[in-house]
Amino acid sequence: MVVEFVARSCQHSDLMRCCKYAGHHAWVCLVAACLATGFLGWAMAQAVEEASLASASHSLTNHFRPPVHPRRNVEDFPAVEAKFVRFTILKTSSAEPCLDELEIYPEDDATHNVGLASGGARATASGSLPGFQIHQLESVNDGRYGNGHSWIADKTNAWVQIELPEVRLVNRVVWGRDRESNFVDRLATEYRIEVSTDGSTWRTVASSADRSPLVIGGTFAGVQPMTRQIVTRFAPVNSSHSFEAQNNSPDYRIDRWQTEDGLPGNTVTSILQTRDGYLWIGTFGGLARFDGVRFKRFGEAEGLKNNRVLCLCEDRPGNLWVGSEGGGLFRLRDGVFTALTTRDGLRHDVVTAVAEDGVGRLWIGTYAGLQCWREGGFVQDTAEPFRSPLPVTRLLVDRAGTVWMVVNGQLRKVEGGRLVTPKLVGEPSGQLAISALHEGRSGHLWLGGNSGYVASSSNNVLRVLPLPPDTLPDNIWEVWEARNGDVWMGTASSGLRRWSNDRVLTLTTQEGLAENSVRCLFEDREGNLWVGTNGGGLQRLKPKTLRLVTTRDGLAHNVVMSLAEDAHGELWIGSNCGGLSARRQGTFAPAYLNYLLDNECIWSVLTARDGALWLGTWNNGLFRKSDEKLEQFKLANSSSDEPVLALCEDRTG
Repeated sequence: MVVEFVARSCQHSDLMRCCKYAGHHAWVCLVAACLATGFLGWAMAQAVEEASLASASHSLTNHFRPPVHPRRNVEDFPAVEAKFVRFTILKTSSAEPCLDELEIYPEDDATHNVGLASGGARATASGSLPGFQIHQLESVNDGRYGNGHSWIADKTNAWVQIELPEVRLVNRVVWGRDRESNFVDRLATEYRIEVSTDGSTWRTVASSADRSPLVIGGTFAGVQPMTRQIVTRFAPVNSSHSFEAQNNSPDYRIDRWQTEDGLPGNTVTSILQTRDGYLWIGTFGGLARFDGVRFKRFGEAEGLKNNRVLCLCEDRPGNLWVGSEGGGLFRLRDGVFTALTTRDGLRHDVVTAVAEDGVGRLWIGTYAGLQCWREGGFVQDTAEPFRSPLPVTRLLVDRAGTVWMVVNGQLRKVEGGRLVTPKLVGEPSGQLAISALHEGRSGHLWLGGNSGYVASSSNNVLRVLPLPPDTLPDNIWEVWEARNGDVWMGTASSGLRRWSNDRVLTLTTQEGLAENSVRCLFEDREGNLWVGTNGGGLQRLKPKTLRLVTTRDGLAHNVVMSLAEDAHGELWIGSNCGGLSARRQGTFAPAYLNYLLDNECIWSVLTARDGALWLGTWNNGLFRKSDEKLEQFKLANSSSDEPVLALCEDRTG
């Protein structure tokens, strides 16, 4: 009877949908359907495998999984070896399919997405929709959520594939249309997920065959007090970040000043805090003194005959020395500028670096070599440092009084009146073009150069900083060791990097920087980091007292409704129509307790004294988790919204 019904009514495009209603007769259903449609061979094999999955799910749960959800869908399956994971979209709610993120989780670590491009995974696809810069293939596994970081295929029937760096034992795939719940179109409604170890032989591990059909235009039970749109329940409050939250670092507050705020120029070349507490800012538009609120500008009218400032230095008597690009060296004393140029004996009018040593000598780096100024005049000497015509681009005097510099891209120092190459044990810095030189509070000498090269020298031993393999190989223009031991790196085009405890944090325009090209860094007496950019002005980074945790940190949703900590120190986080998240050992991740909770509105969370976790939802009643068991207590009236807004355990338990 089932065979006859299916044979008459099924078309090959609806094969799986028809077979779902056959329940435990799925095998008979498939044979009849394939005979009726002539849909044999490979298609029959695929259908049998998918129907087997659906039948198995039916026998275990006695009902189908919920329909696909635009925000997040979890596909759990028995662990299987995989190097390739392919997601094939057979049908969508409308137009070409869109995926926000395709995540792959190994059996041994439910919080580690091994499908990320940053971890070495590679994405390929049958095709991408042209003309949309934000919907490119790299967005499918870049670890960033939202429609602005999603992939759209070039046709309705399409596939996207993640190749892992190595074969892994995986048991979960997570996917969605828009993790921030702003868009519900282009949703994959019929699909299959396959794995392979060689890219040739594929095995289906999950599909839409065991899901209830999605009724386009339908609504969930209970429209009030919130409006529910076509296929998804939208949160009563916005689920996405504000613009400021989306474009700011979670660890730092970033303030910025540009020409409209009084800064002389938006290309900041040098920053210095003098002993009176003022900040001095050198730019290509002039010099400025900053009190934290207002800028006092210095230019030609004040006696600074060249506005293109390259470097700054304060000497022991309190004079401010200003090196310029083409105007020589200026000294500001008692509010008056005086200039030293080639007419006064300066080797070159491009002054790139100035530093004072312990006996009051001023060392001056120019495009024509090194000079020394002492007691009102240039020191004349026939030693090598003063005869070398090569440009000095970086210069410092360390605590021991040694003069270090970068000459023509190579590290040099003054020793015995001569310019010598230091004998450093370890990675030879001479093989790379050095562009950054800094002595930290620890006494380490820091170097930065091409291809992301950063190294420190201590006791003549050179140690290269172990940057992660996925760090962009950009040129390092500045290095600064902060008082807390963190090392900051300014790059030519990749923003700002912080190295701390062998981990690297990158800040770019995405996190709030005005410009990704960083020219100079300076830490003030209060511990703020000042950043001078190439065209983006001046910025200040202040560590945040409160840290914002979002979906970028692993949360399932950005609107958090309730929190509870259990006896094991795990933090449980209920969200507004985004399911449950958990923090375990400092790591945030969605909590996969049961598919019923994946996109649920969880407004109240309580951990009881007996160890049970209670979850109050907006429209699906109350849940209790005890060890691995999850129980649901339904609402008295399931036809309308009856939210569980609060939970409390009394003295009697």
